[in-house]
Amino acid sequence: MTQVATPFFPQSPLSPLDDGFDSPPLFDGRKLKLTIYQDPTCPWCYIGEREMQWAIQILKEQELDVKVELEFRPFLLDPELPVDRPVNKREHYYQRFGNKATLWEKFVTARGAALGIDFKFGGPARSSLMCQRLIMKAGEIGGGEAQKALYEEISRRVLEQEKDVGCLRNLSESAAACGLMCAERAIAFLTSDQLQDEVEQEIALARQKGITGVPFAVINDKYAVCGGLPKEKYLDQDEAQFIHGFRAKQGED
Repeated sequence: MTQVATPFFPQSPLSPLDDGFDSPPLFDGRKLKLTIYQDPTCPWCYIGEREMQWAIQILKEQELDVKVELEFRPFLLDPELPVDRPVNKREHYYQRFGNKATLWEKFVTARGAALGIDFKFGGPARSSLMCQRLIMKAGEIGGGEAQKALYEEISRRVLEQEKDVGCLRNLSESAAACGLMCAERAIAFLTSDQLQDEVEQEIALARQKGITGVPFAVINDKYAVCGGLPKEKYLDQDEAQFIHGFRAKQGED
């Protein structure tokens, strides 16, 4: 499920941004900045993040001297889901996809299995708004690496263990499990209104920019990728993917 979304890149899955502003070069020295719009309730976000991390690992194994800078930004895949109560996830999928829901589940399950992800489609579903506040807080505390650890922990619980993305216990345990903060501190944060406005503003801004679905990643503020691209797409010499850009950049030095 790889899609493109206008106005960012109407021609290919990995194309220059067209946002009306001057953009820096794709490969700025040896820095790779990845801005990832995500929703932990989205199986394709989990797949896309896993594929991208594998591509980054290949880049590192090829001994390319590059600093990777991550930032996870919020997006609500389904803004109509309630925040204050869960609904049945499988029923929600059937409402969204109709008779195609079973086929969709089989396809996603197979794609995930190839990456070591054991998708489950039962349990509760609800808005990830509270969860997104915690991910933004992780960025304040420990930057992109802390966000990555928390995002992966929550996605694993929600998408593999059928946990509730809006459950205080689940989120606080996730924060503690990845070393972000103790469960008590996480609950105190989640039951406040901290970062509520900031998360809602980021989500609104993403939609204003034309982002209509996730996963959506921006590379060095220049190139955009939408959908769960396989890692090979990042490494294909015939396209402007980042690993070959870095090799070319270092060859010039």
